[in-house]
Amino acid sequence: MWTEINFFDSSFPAPGIVPAAFAGGKTGAWTEFTGKVRAWEKDAKISALRYEIYRPLARKVLAKHTEELAQKYSLLAVRFWHREGLVPVGEAAVYVAVASAHRKEAFAALAELLDRLKTNVPIWKMETGANEPDSPEPENKLFAPDSVGAVWQILNDRVTLLGNERVPLQQALKRTLQAEVLADADQPPFDRSAMDGYAFIPTTGPAKYKVVGTVKAGEIAARAPGAGEALRIFTGAEVP
Repeated sequence: MWTEINFFDSSFPAPGIVPAAFAGGKTGAWTEFTGKVRAWEKDAKISALRYEIYRPLARKVLAKHTEELAQKYSLLAVRFWHREGLVPVGEAAVYVAVASAHRKEAFAALAELLDRLKTNVPIWKMETGANEPDSPEPENKLFAPDSVGAVWQILNDRVTLLGNERVPLQQALKRTLQAEVLADADQPPFDRSAMDGYAFIPTTGPAKYKVVGTVKAGEIAARAPGAGEALRIFTGAEVP
């Protein structure tokens, strides 16, 4: 499936028809939606909406949604555009288009994608009043928290904690542990060397040491080196 996800800091270009969406002659419906900023928001007159997007995560989440919807509705192409920054009244803030073999699936997929946009995609908006169309960056706790406590408050307000469930280890791939798993014993049960080298008891000033043994990775030294002696140890071996 052909997919395009883009974010714009200014007005959208003319979208046009995507040739890739009609390759092979399978597409029977190309459905588009354009969402524009209206002059009234929550019974208050506004001059613009300001959008902020965490682009890396938004792109990842949207890609997941489009993949799921493609399988559910047999989509052939999806185009998603969204504005970031100040979007004046009358201008387009979001543009979505989908292609499928039939119009019923195209309309349903388009509606569901727009619904999903309001669930977990990290795109936020705030209103700009009619009396301050050219005001500087607005003071909003969502975008400019002034303390760690404010950040935690934002997270608590916006994030729903998931419950926990017990699953077999084979089914735990890509899951997150609810609590740390701690071993009741060190493994291996000794201090290991982080690099190859020699273990010896240092003396004051220059000295010569006789290498009396070797300790390989995972092995435990038979004895500690004595005066004037050294043991050659490898990475992962016990430090005597």
